[in-house]
Amino acid sequence: MERYTMRRSILMFFLIIIPIISTSFSEEQNWNKGWQYRLTVEVTLSKDTAPVEKVALINFFGKAGKEDGSDIRVFDKTGNEVPVWVVSVLKDDRYQIVFPVEKELYYVYYGNPQATSPQYKWMPQRGLTLEVYKRVGRYVEDWGRVKDVIKQSKERGLLGRSFWEKVWDGTNPFESEKDTVRIYEGYFYLFSPDKLVFATSSAGPSYIFINDNLIAYWEGWHRAEPYVRPGRTGEVFLEKGLHKFTYYHIGRPTQEISVAAIKDKNEQFIVIQPNFFLPISKASITKLESYKNSITGGFEWENTNYLKKEEWELITFKFKDKSFPPQDIKKRSWSFGDGQKAEGKEVTHTYLKEGIYPVSLEVKDKNGNTNKVTLNVFVRQDYKQTRITSLSTKKYIQEFEMFNLNKFNTDLLFNLAGIYKSYGMNSEALKVYLVLDKKTLNENEKRRVLIESASLACKTGDYDYAEQVYIKLLSKKTEPYIQLKLASLYLKKREFEKAEPEFLKIIETETCSQEDKRRASIGIGDIWRAKGDYDKALNIYREALISENIGIKSGSFGQTVISTLRAKNFNSAYEKLVQWAQEIPVAKLEGNWSVLLARAYMLNKEYKKAVDELEVLIRVVGERDNIYIPVALYLAGESYENLGNKEKAKRYYQIIIEKHPSSAIVSQTYKKLEGLR
Repeated sequence: MERYTMRRSILMFFLIIIPIISTSFSEEQNWNKGWQYRLTVEVTLSKDTAPVEKVALINFFGKAGKEDGSDIRVFDKTGNEVPVWVVSVLKDDRYQIVFPVEKELYYVYYGNPQATSPQYKWMPQRGLTLEVYKRVGRYVEDWGRVKDVIKQSKERGLLGRSFWEKVWDGTNPFESEKDTVRIYEGYFYLFSPDKLVFATSSAGPSYIFINDNLIAYWEGWHRAEPYVRPGRTGEVFLEKGLHKFTYYHIGRPTQEISVAAIKDKNEQFIVIQPNFFLPISKASITKLESYKNSITGGFEWENTNYLKKEEWELITFKFKDKSFPPQDIKKRSWSFGDGQKAEGKEVTHTYLKEGIYPVSLEVKDKNGNTNKVTLNVFVRQDYKQTRITSLSTKKYIQEFEMFNLNKFNTDLLFNLAGIYKSYGMNSEALKVYLVLDKKTLNENEKRRVLIESASLACKTGDYDYAEQVYIKLLSKKTEPYIQLKLASLYLKKREFEKAEPEFLKIIETETCSQEDKRRASIGIGDIWRAKGDYDKALNIYREALISENIGIKSGSFGQTVISTLRAKNFNSAYEKLVQWAQEIPVAKLEGNWSVLLARAYMLNKEYKKAVDELEVLIRVVGERDNIYIPVALYLAGESYENLGNKEKAKRYYQIIIEKHPSSAIVSQTYKKLEGLR
């Protein structure tokens, strides 16, 4: 009995283990040796009855062994190879392929750098494709010249190619290039002889060919029109069978529209619809495998958000895990190629610069098995999308705060610092420059970092740090630009005894430019202004004037600043105020400039700086009659309220009531005082 039981156990062991061994051996034996990856593709055959070879199309993200995708192979489930056309190979690891289908299951192999190019030359005769080339040549008055442009453009190289829905476009979907040649080629089938009428509507020259015969055209450079004229149409009688459609469009900036139309049963022209062309069978990827691995990492991506801000771009991508088998994956670790990392099944990341980034995904299953895949991602705006929105400022800033600054390279750190500055986030920009200061930089970069960080330190109130930087720079080389910065810093700190000698050094140095000397003179005037000496400041400012019609120009500056303040754009307002004061320094004594500068500071919640400027104006104007003083007093009161100093706020409001009782803001002032009681 025991012997029987033992035999039975051994038999059961072999019954269990043999299928496992057999399956593993079979899978390895059926693997197309030399290829790293295999996709399982399920096809739903199109239901049309045209006697034309059916084809399926897939887009996939992966690491082919050859740059041109020539190692990609397709097999049916019985192991027979079928021809494949690699439609597009983009600058990153994305591919579009099409292949003939008769069955429902196929295998796509890729990732073999040793593979030789296939010998067959197969092309599909279904659907519609679009090819775009950089245009070479500009003479397009007739078909003969257009042919030369097309020939030269094709020789220069392809910008992009893809299967397409219809000829109904207004831009280059592959990149920003607008000087283009677009070629659409498709196939349609007639089940009985028929007369068809085609038309073209375009901006720039366009031509429709049927079976390589010219049918309709619109020659020369021109704008688009929202209707079809008879001269741009053509009719053709076609026999039963397969026919080829070709559309050529030559484009340049503002002349990028291309539309191909056909007459419908109601004798009306309509845009040729996708169902006019022979359909492509639907195909879906159901499995991703890598040779001898229990799990396989894979992912796809898309550009979801885009913002062009000044000279910077913020390009947000969404990455989706497509690893297999999905139910076994327990951990997903991402590296975005720019030093930043994340975890999760679906993650987003904003890039600070266009370029190709090696993005990695490492996956781990419950048993600790891992697999890592690295794909090149071409980070740029997706031109296929007619409109792509940006994220909110808040969301961008939240993401920036999560960045590991030490992992960025110098280019990206410079970009991030510039972006922070454009948002008026000076403290954050300074942090980035302090990280840059620890990097290995060339002399020009080092100098730039020091100057920028000192300037930002001045804006954030870290005057001691800024002073150290300027003194360090001047110890290496005497530069009027840096001397002006240092002298202006002392002026801000109200260290007039240090500021004046620095300004005088520039004025007395023969090698300094006249503009540097003029700026230093204005600095001396600013010292007298800060001390409250109106007359001395006025005399110096007048000598430094370089503008005529200063009243008109000051009015223009003022209106521009008011507009930018209404738009809540602090940086632009501040830059314009600085330019105004440099060109017309006497504006600093007239009141309007100081009031607007204070408003700018208050917009940026820099209430201490607002108070400092307003109190300088109030002190230097003194008892003079100046229409802006009541406003300056009111803004000083508001600023002190925001600083939490109610007593000083009350004092300024009371001065308005006592000394300027006829001012237009007296009623508002009473309300302010009521609120402070």
